[in-house]
Amino acid sequence: MSQTPQDLKVAHIIGHLGIGGAERHFVNLLNQIDAQGKWAILISPKRDGPNLESQLDPNIRIERSPARKRSAWRDILSLARLLRDAEIDVVHTHMFWPSFYGVLAARIARVPVIVTTEHGENKWKKRRHRLMERYAISRYTQRRFCVSESILKMRRDFDGVPADLLVLAANGTRVPGEPATLWTSDEPLIGTVGRVVPAKNYRAFIDTIAEVRSRGYRVSGCIVGDGPLLDDIHKHISRLGLSEFIETPGMVQDVGSWYRRFDIYLVSSDQEGQPVSLLEAMSYGLPVVSTDVGAISKTMRHGVEGLIAGAGNVPGLADAVCRYLDDRALAASCAASARKRVIRDYSIGAIARHYEDAYRELFDVRSKAA
Repeated sequence: MSQTPQDLKVAHIIGHLGIGGAERHFVNLLNQIDAQGKWAILISPKRDGPNLESQLDPNIRIERSPARKRSAWRDILSLARLLRDAEIDVVHTHMFWPSFYGVLAARIARVPVIVTTEHGENKWKKRRHRLMERYAISRYTQRRFCVSESILKMRRDFDGVPADLLVLAANGTRVPGEPATLWTSDEPLIGTVGRVVPAKNYRAFIDTIAEVRSRGYRVSGCIVGDGPLLDDIHKHISRLGLSEFIETPGMVQDVGSWYRRFDIYLVSSDQEGQPVSLLEAMSYGLPVVSTDVGAISKTMRHGVEGLIAGAGNVPGLADAVCRYLDDRALAASCAASARKRVIRDYSIGAIARHYEDAYRELFDVRSKAA
Protein backbone atom coordinates (compact mmCIF):
# COMPACT_ATOMS: atom_id res chain seq x y z
CA MET A 1 0.00 0.00 0.00
CA SER A 2 1.38 3.43 -0.99
CA GLN A 3 2.58 5.66 1.82
CA THR A 4 1.39 9.25 1.96
CA PRO A 5 3.89 11.93 2.96
CA GLN A 6 1.96 12.32 6.22
CA ASP A 7 2.76 8.69 7.14
CA LEU A 8 6.51 9.19 6.91
CA LYS A 9 9.03 10.19 9.56
CA VAL A 10 11.50 12.69 8.09
CA ALA A 11 14.86 13.87 9.42
CA HIS A 12 16.66 16.83 7.85
CA ILE A 13 20.38 17.11 8.65
CA ILE A 14 22.47 20.26 8.44
CA GLY A 15 25.58 21.64 10.12
CA HIS A 16 24.01 24.41 12.18
CA LEU A 17 21.18 26.93 12.07
CA GLY A 18 23.17 30.13 12.06
CA ILE A 19 21.57 32.80 9.92
CA GLY A 20 22.22 32.10 6.25
CA GLY A 21 20.37 31.35 3.03
CA ALA A 22 20.66 27.55 3.14
CA GLU A 23 19.73 27.57 6.82
CA ARG A 24 16.63 29.72 6.20
CA HIS A 25 15.59 27.36 3.41
CA PHE A 26 16.13 24.38 5.77
CA VAL A 27 13.88 25.90 8.42
CA ASN A 28 11.16 27.02 6.01
CA LEU A 29 11.11 23.66 4.24
CA LEU A 30 11.04 21.52 7.37
CA ASN A 31 8.31 23.69 8.89
CA GLN A 32 6.20 23.33 5.76
CA ILE A 33 6.58 19.62 5.00
CA ASP A 34 3.65 17.49 6.16
CA ALA A 35 4.91 14.34 7.88
CA GLN A 36 4.06 12.05 10.80
CA GLY A 37 7.23 13.12 12.59
CA LYS A 38 9.96 15.64 11.82
CA TRP A 39 13.50 15.90 13.13
CA ALA A 40 16.11 18.65 12.67
CA ILE A 41 19.53 17.12 13.27
CA LEU A 42 22.48 19.50 13.67
CA ILE A 43 26.00 18.13 13.43
CA SER A 44 28.03 21.27 14.28
CA PRO A 45 28.39 22.82 17.73
CA LYS A 46 25.82 25.44 18.67
CA ARG A 47 27.07 28.90 17.72
CA ASP A 48 26.87 32.03 19.79
CA GLY A 49 24.71 34.87 18.55
CA PRO A 50 21.45 34.93 16.58
CA ASN A 51 20.28 31.67 15.04
CA LEU A 52 17.16 30.23 13.46
CA GLU A 53 16.38 27.41 15.89
CA SER A 54 13.56 29.39 17.52
CA GLN A 55 11.87 29.65 14.11
CA LEU A 56 11.40 25.89 13.83
CA ASP A 57 7.90 24.63 14.54
CA PRO A 58 7.78 23.53 18.22
CA ASN A 59 6.59 20.06 17.12
CA ILE A 60 9.89 19.49 15.30
CA ARG A 61 12.37 17.57 17.41
CA ILE A 62 15.85 19.13 17.45
CA GLU A 63 18.76 16.74 18.00
CA ARG A 64 22.49 17.43 18.11
CA SER A 65 24.79 14.72 16.84
CA PRO A 66 28.43 15.84 16.71
CA ALA A 67 30.49 15.15 13.60
CA ARG A 68 34.23 15.45 14.25
CA LYS A 69 37.04 14.39 11.96
CA ARG A 70 39.04 12.81 14.80
CA SER A 71 36.13 10.54 15.74
CA ALA A 72 34.27 10.36 12.44
CA TRP A 73 33.21 6.70 12.49
CA ARG A 74 32.17 6.81 16.14
CA ASP A 75 30.04 9.88 15.41
CA ILE A 76 28.55 8.30 12.28
CA LEU A 77 27.58 5.21 14.27
CA SER A 78 26.04 7.40 16.98
CA LEU A 79 23.99 9.25 14.37
CA ALA A 80 22.94 5.91 12.86
CA ARG A 81 21.63 4.76 16.24
CA LEU A 82 19.62 7.97 16.57
CA LEU A 83 18.05 7.43 13.14
CA ARG A 84 17.35 3.76 13.80
CA ASP A 85 15.82 4.33 17.24
CA ALA A 86 13.54 7.04 15.81
CA GLU A 87 12.54 4.69 12.94
CA ILE A 88 13.22 7.42 10.39
CA ASP A 89 11.81 6.80 6.88
CA VAL A 90 13.50 9.68 5.04
CA VAL A 91 16.87 11.33 5.64
CA HIS A 92 17.33 14.61 3.78
CA THR A 93 20.78 16.20 4.10
CA HIS A 94 21.96 19.70 3.23
CA MET A 95 25.49 20.65 2.09
CA PHE A 96 28.69 18.60 1.88
CA TRP A 97 29.77 17.56 5.38
CA PRO A 98 26.23 16.95 6.71
CA SER A 99 25.68 14.82 3.60
CA PHE A 100 28.85 12.80 4.13
CA TYR A 101 28.04 12.01 7.79
CA GLY A 102 24.27 11.84 7.34
CA VAL A 103 24.20 9.61 4.26
CA LEU A 104 26.60 7.05 5.74
CA ALA A 105 24.68 7.03 9.04
CA ALA A 106 21.37 6.62 7.21
CA ARG A 107 22.77 3.74 5.19
CA ILE A 108 24.00 1.97 8.33
CA ALA A 109 20.58 2.57 9.96
CA ARG A 110 18.84 1.13 6.85
CA VAL A 111 16.79 4.28 6.31
CA PRO A 112 14.64 3.57 3.22
CA VAL A 113 14.98 6.98 1.51
CA ILE A 114 18.15 9.09 1.47
CA VAL A 115 18.31 12.38 -0.48
CA THR A 116 20.44 15.53 -0.46
CA THR A 117 19.93 19.16 -1.41
CA GLU A 118 22.91 20.84 -3.03
CA HIS A 119 22.98 24.54 -2.13
CA GLY A 120 26.32 25.64 -3.61
CA GLU A 121 28.84 24.92 -6.35
CA ASN A 122 31.54 24.18 -3.74
CA LYS A 123 34.48 25.02 -5.97
CA TRP A 124 36.73 24.63 -2.92
CA LYS A 125 36.61 20.83 -3.15
CA LYS A 126 39.80 18.86 -3.64
CA ARG A 127 40.23 15.39 -5.09
CA ARG A 128 39.52 13.68 -1.76
CA HIS A 129 36.19 15.48 -1.45
CA ARG A 130 35.20 14.40 -4.95
CA LEU A 131 36.06 10.81 -4.08
CA MET A 132 33.85 11.12 -0.99
CA GLU A 133 31.07 12.48 -3.23
CA ARG A 134 31.38 9.62 -5.66
CA TYR A 135 31.97 6.62 -3.40
CA ALA A 136 30.14 7.60 -0.22
CA ILE A 137 27.41 10.19 -0.76
CA SER A 138 26.23 9.33 -4.29
CA ARG A 139 26.59 5.59 -3.75
CA TYR A 140 23.85 5.52 -1.12
CA THR A 141 21.43 8.28 -2.18
CA GLN A 142 18.39 8.03 -4.43
CA ARG A 143 18.18 11.73 -5.35
CA ARG A 144 20.51 14.73 -5.23
CA PHE A 145 18.42 17.86 -5.57
CA CYS A 146 20.25 20.93 -6.94
CA VAL A 147 18.95 24.46 -6.49
CA SER A 148 20.42 25.66 -9.81
CA GLU A 149 21.56 24.36 -13.18
CA SER A 150 25.13 25.50 -12.48
CA ILE A 151 25.23 23.44 -9.27
CA LEU A 152 23.85 20.42 -11.10
CA LYS A 153 26.53 20.73 -13.77
CA MET A 154 29.24 21.08 -11.13
CA ARG A 155 28.13 17.90 -9.36
CA ARG A 156 27.92 16.00 -12.66
CA ASP A 157 31.01 17.27 -14.46
CA PHE A 158 33.49 17.87 -11.64
CA ASP A 159 32.29 15.74 -8.71
CA GLY A 160 31.40 12.71 -10.84
CA VAL A 161 27.84 12.39 -9.53
CA PRO A 162 25.79 10.15 -11.86
CA ALA A 163 23.42 12.24 -13.97
CA ASP A 164 20.41 10.07 -13.12
CA LEU A 165 20.68 11.06 -9.45
CA LEU A 166 20.60 14.81 -10.14
CA VAL A 167 17.33 16.76 -10.18
CA LEU A 168 16.68 20.50 -10.25
CA ALA A 169 14.68 21.72 -7.25
CA ALA A 170 14.42 25.45 -6.66
CA ASN A 171 14.74 27.12 -3.30
CA GLY A 172 11.59 28.44 -1.72
CA THR A 173 10.63 31.19 0.69
CA ARG A 174 7.78 32.27 2.89
CA VAL A 175 5.79 35.04 1.27
CA PRO A 176 4.77 37.95 3.54
CA GLY A 177 1.11 38.89 3.55
CA GLU A 178 1.79 42.43 2.33
CA PRO A 179 4.59 43.75 0.14
CA ALA A 180 6.97 46.48 1.20
CA THR A 181 6.02 50.05 0.32
CA LEU A 182 7.77 51.58 -2.69
CA TRP A 183 10.15 54.27 -1.48
CA THR A 184 9.10 57.87 -0.96
CA SER A 185 12.24 59.25 0.74
CA ASP A 186 14.74 61.61 -0.88
CA GLU A 187 17.57 59.23 0.04
CA PRO A 188 16.61 55.66 -0.95
CA LEU A 189 18.25 52.82 0.96
CA ILE A 190 19.92 50.16 -1.18
CA GLY A 191 20.23 46.93 0.78
CA THR A 192 21.58 43.41 0.62
CA VAL A 193 21.49 40.36 2.91
CA GLY A 194 23.98 37.52 3.18
CA ARG A 195 27.16 36.10 4.62
CA VAL A 196 30.14 38.41 4.22
CA VAL A 197 32.25 35.97 2.18
CA PRO A 198 34.25 36.33 -1.07
CA ALA A 199 31.52 34.92 -3.33
CA LYS A 200 29.17 37.79 -2.42
CA ASN A 201 31.68 40.43 -3.65
CA TYR A 202 30.48 43.13 -1.29
CA ARG A 203 33.27 45.38 -2.51
CA ALA A 204 31.27 45.62 -5.75
CA PHE A 205 28.18 46.52 -3.68
CA ILE A 206 30.12 49.30 -1.94
CA ASP A 207 31.65 50.49 -5.22
CA THR A 208 28.19 50.61 -6.79
CA ILE A 209 26.91 52.85 -3.99
CA ALA A 210 29.96 55.09 -4.52
CA GLU A 211 29.37 55.21 -8.27
CA VAL A 212 25.67 56.06 -7.92
CA ARG A 213 26.47 58.82 -5.43
CA SER A 214 29.18 60.18 -7.77
CA ARG A 215 26.45 60.67 -10.38
CA GLY A 216 24.60 63.02 -8.06
CA TYR A 217 22.04 60.64 -6.52
CA ARG A 218 21.55 60.77 -2.76
CA VAL A 219 21.46 57.11 -1.79
CA SER A 220 22.66 55.11 1.19
CA GLY A 221 23.47 51.43 1.58
CA CYS A 222 23.10 48.60 4.06
CA ILE A 223 24.79 45.19 4.23
CA VAL A 224 22.99 42.82 6.62
CA GLY A 225 25.12 39.84 7.58
CA ASP A 226 28.29 38.69 9.23
CA GLY A 227 31.32 36.76 8.08
CA PRO A 228 35.10 36.60 7.77
CA LEU A 229 35.38 39.60 5.43
CA LEU A 230 33.41 42.04 7.60
CA ASP A 231 36.56 43.90 8.70
CA ASP A 232 37.69 44.10 5.08
CA ILE A 233 34.46 45.72 3.90
CA HIS A 234 34.55 48.15 6.86
CA LYS A 235 37.99 49.25 5.67
CA HIS A 236 36.76 49.54 2.08
CA ILE A 237 33.78 51.66 3.17
CA SER A 238 36.08 53.93 5.17
CA ARG A 239 38.63 54.18 2.35
CA LEU A 240 35.90 55.44 0.00
CA GLY A 241 34.61 57.94 2.57
CA LEU A 242 31.24 56.18 2.81
CA SER A 243 31.09 55.42 6.55
CA GLU A 244 28.26 57.94 6.95
CA PHE A 245 26.27 56.36 4.13
CA ILE A 246 26.67 52.56 4.44
CA GLU A 247 25.60 50.71 7.58
CA THR A 248 26.53 47.14 8.54
CA PRO A 249 24.26 45.88 11.35
CA GLY A 250 25.81 42.40 11.22
CA MET A 251 23.79 39.25 11.73
CA VAL A 252 20.18 39.97 12.68
CA GLN A 253 17.32 37.81 13.92
CA ASP A 254 14.42 39.56 12.20
CA VAL A 255 15.62 39.93 8.62
CA GLY A 256 12.08 40.71 7.44
CA SER A 257 12.10 44.10 9.13
CA TRP A 258 15.20 44.99 7.11
CA TYR A 259 13.62 44.05 3.79
CA ARG A 260 10.84 46.50 4.67
CA ARG A 261 13.43 49.22 5.28
CA PHE A 262 15.14 48.67 1.93
CA ASP A 263 14.02 50.62 -1.15
CA ILE A 264 16.14 48.75 -3.72
CA TYR A 265 17.76 45.34 -3.32
CA LEU A 266 21.20 44.78 -4.83
CA VAL A 267 22.91 41.41 -5.39
CA SER A 268 26.61 41.90 -6.21
CA SER A 269 27.69 38.25 -6.08
CA ASP A 270 30.34 36.61 -8.25
CA GLN A 271 29.00 33.12 -7.44
CA GLU A 272 25.55 31.92 -6.41
CA GLY A 273 23.23 28.97 -6.68
CA GLN A 274 19.76 30.38 -6.26
CA PRO A 275 20.07 32.86 -3.38
CA VAL A 276 17.30 32.62 -0.80
CA SER A 277 17.83 36.31 -0.01
CA LEU A 278 16.94 37.17 -3.62
CA LEU A 279 13.68 35.22 -3.34
CA GLU A 280 12.96 36.95 -0.04
CA ALA A 281 13.56 40.39 -1.53
CA MET A 282 11.30 39.51 -4.48
CA SER A 283 8.61 38.22 -2.11
CA TYR A 284 8.59 41.60 -0.34
CA GLY A 285 8.05 43.32 -3.70
CA LEU A 286 11.39 45.12 -3.81
CA PRO A 287 12.92 46.44 -7.05
CA VAL A 288 15.94 44.17 -7.51
CA VAL A 289 19.26 44.68 -9.30
CA SER A 290 21.48 41.61 -9.57
CA THR A 291 24.55 40.17 -11.21
CA ASP A 292 23.98 37.42 -13.76
CA VAL A 293 25.28 34.38 -11.86
CA GLY A 294 23.90 30.95 -10.94
CA ALA A 295 20.16 30.61 -11.44
CA ILE A 296 19.44 34.32 -11.05
CA SER A 297 18.58 35.06 -14.70
CA LYS A 298 16.12 32.14 -14.67
CA THR A 299 14.60 33.27 -11.39
CA MET A 300 14.30 36.94 -12.35
CA ARG A 301 13.94 38.03 -15.99
CA HIS A 302 15.77 41.20 -16.98
CA GLY A 303 13.36 44.08 -17.42
CA VAL A 304 10.40 42.06 -16.11
CA GLU A 305 11.06 41.04 -12.50
CA GLY A 306 14.30 42.97 -12.07
CA LEU A 307 17.41 44.35 -13.73
CA ILE A 308 20.55 42.29 -14.37
CA ALA A 309 24.20 43.21 -15.03
CA GLY A 310 27.38 41.18 -15.42
CA ALA A 311 29.30 39.95 -12.38
CA GLY A 312 31.88 42.51 -11.30
CA ASN A 313 30.41 45.15 -13.62
CA VAL A 314 30.09 48.08 -11.21
CA PRO A 315 29.15 50.64 -13.90
CA GLY A 316 26.46 48.24 -15.14
CA LEU A 317 25.06 47.71 -11.65
CA ALA A 318 25.09 51.48 -11.08
CA ASP A 319 23.29 52.03 -14.40
CA ALA A 320 20.55 49.62 -13.32
CA VAL A 321 20.14 51.29 -9.92
CA CYS A 322 19.92 54.68 -11.61
CA ARG A 323 17.27 53.38 -14.02
CA TYR A 324 15.05 52.67 -11.01
CA LEU A 325 15.85 56.02 -9.43
CA ASP A 326 14.90 57.81 -12.65
CA ASP A 327 11.84 55.68 -13.43
CA ARG A 328 9.61 54.91 -10.45
CA ALA A 329 7.08 53.25 -12.77
CA LEU A 330 9.69 50.72 -13.89
CA ALA A 331 10.69 50.09 -10.27
CA ALA A 332 7.06 49.51 -9.26
CA SER A 333 6.41 47.23 -12.23
CA CYS A 334 9.48 45.05 -11.62
CA ALA A 335 8.73 44.88 -7.90
CA ALA A 336 5.13 43.76 -8.45
CA SER A 337 6.13 41.21 -11.09
CA ALA A 338 8.87 39.83 -8.83
CA ARG A 339 6.42 39.23 -5.99
CA LYS A 340 3.95 37.52 -8.34
CA ARG A 341 6.73 35.28 -9.68
CA VAL A 342 7.72 34.14 -6.19
CA ILE A 343 4.12 33.45 -5.20
CA ARG A 344 3.62 31.37 -8.35
CA ASP A 345 6.91 29.47 -8.58
CA TYR A 346 8.97 29.80 -5.41
CA SER A 347 6.64 29.84 -2.42
CA ILE A 348 7.81 27.40 0.23
CA GLY A 349 4.43 25.64 0.06
CA ALA A 350 4.90 24.75 -3.61
CA ILE A 351 8.50 23.62 -3.03
CA ALA A 352 7.50 21.48 -0.04
CA ARG A 353 4.86 19.67 -2.13
CA HIS A 354 7.56 18.85 -4.67
CA TYR A 355 9.73 17.24 -2.00
CA GLU A 356 6.80 15.40 -0.43
CA ASP A 357 5.95 13.85 -3.81
CA ALA A 358 9.58 12.77 -4.22
CA TYR A 359 9.69 11.21 -0.72
CA ARG A 360 6.52 9.23 -1.39
CA GLU A 361 7.65 8.06 -4.81
CA LEU A 362 11.06 6.93 -3.58
CA PHE A 363 9.61 5.24 -0.49
CA ASP A 364 7.16 3.30 -2.62
CA VAL A 365 9.90 2.17 -4.99
CA ARG A 366 12.12 1.05 -2.11
CA SER A 367 9.23 -0.73 -0.41
CA LYS A 368 8.40 -2.70 -3.54
CA ALA A 369 12.04 -3.64 -3.99
CA ALA A 370 12.42 -4.83 -0.39
